[in-house]
Amino acid sequence: MFNNIGGKIKTLAKVLCWTGIILSILVGNRRMANDEIVGLLTAVIGAFLSWISSFALYGFGELIVKTTEIAEKINCLFVDEDDYSYEFDEQQDEEQAAYCETDTQEGMNQGSSFINIEQAPLKK
Repeated sequence: MFNNIGGKIKTLAKVLCWTGIILSILVGNRRMANDEIVGLLTAVIGAFLSWISSFALYGFGELIVKTTEIAEKINCLFVDEDDYSYEFDEQQDEEQAAYCETDTQEGMNQGSSFINIEQAPLKK
């Protein structure tokens, strides 16, 4: 239920956006029977505001997704430099180890490398 919450928030933003757009068009269409200009403005402005208002919720979901990815990658930074094996605490499970192994192999295949944070130059 609470797994992949960032993706669920992004999906909710899409659903609310499309619901708002559809309802704006339906209400605008209904108002066109009485006054065409008011109905057209209701449909266009309502759809536009539904689209704009979904940005914040979608952005929040994206923020959660990216933060989760960063946290997972930080957990993979502790590499034994001799054989690229990982030192895990007893609390870390096999799933995390598999994620790190896969992520590191993909990184090495792309030419990236892990740096030793203690040896990284600091900007002053």
